[in-house]
Amino acid sequence: MEKNNKRTKILSLIAILSIIGGLLSIFTSIPLYSLYTSVKQGGITVSDKVSIIQVVPNSPAADAKLKSGDAIISVNGQNISKPSDFTDISNTNQGKNINIVIEREGNTQTVQLIPRISPPPNEGIVGIILSNSQIEKKPLYQIIPQVIIRGYSGYEEQPVFFFSSYTYKDISFSRLQMLASGVIGIAIGIGLWKLRRWAMWGFLVLAGYSIIVSVPYLLNPTSYISNQPQLLFFKGSTMIDLLIYIAGLIIEVLFAIYVYKQRKLFR
Repeated sequence: MEKNNKRTKILSLIAILSIIGGLLSIFTSIPLYSLYTSVKQGGITVSDKVSIIQVVPNSPAADAKLKSGDAIISVNGQNISKPSDFTDISNTNQGKNINIVIEREGNTQTVQLIPRISPPPNEGIVGIILSNSQIEKKPLYQIIPQVIIRGYSGYEEQPVFFFSSYTYKDISFSRLQMLASGVIGIAIGIGLWKLRRWAMWGFLVLAGYSIIVSVPYLLNPTSYISNQPQLLFFKGSTMIDLLIYIAGLIIEVLFAIYVYKQRKLFR
């Protein structure tokens, strides 16, 4: 093979996979769940109040005349600051009467209901879906860019299965990291395809960086995964995620070794 002129098939594969991986990383960085929620509710979440976004028909919540948009202030005298507060109190009072103070259209009122002991599947013991925020109504053309920008600036929103929405501040800016990683991956993939030496060294540096950042994940995968932004709706299995991660890391290291051995092809 003539040096500095032709790629090997494996180098071509590595370049293509790097570009595909970069595109997937960019796609994964998009806050899809927040976009879905914001478009569905017609606005952006802007505060820390726990609000009802859906009431299940023929449920205790429906019987108590709770409505979408109601903000839950307290339950049995305990202030509610996040959906899990309401969930915990409801779970410990199944079959018992609870007093709920809500705010509706600027006015407060108290309602009573009894959390079900054996609710129908996927309805929850009370029959409401919560979000720990209020909704600021906006047109669609404003919602999409603002939600994406907030996602990259660390604002995260993810579901609590079949019951509520959970918002938090992503202090590690995971989505911004994924976006940057995707852009870099695409650039390196193009450089590898063109046999640029800077792309070879960039690929090797990224492989080394992957090994370094994988250490805390491999030491405690359960804790690490729980703090990552969700792609859309569901959390994956920790063990499956771990095995996939390890396999990908091994493949990346093997590719890095191969690229280094073919360094004479790069110019």
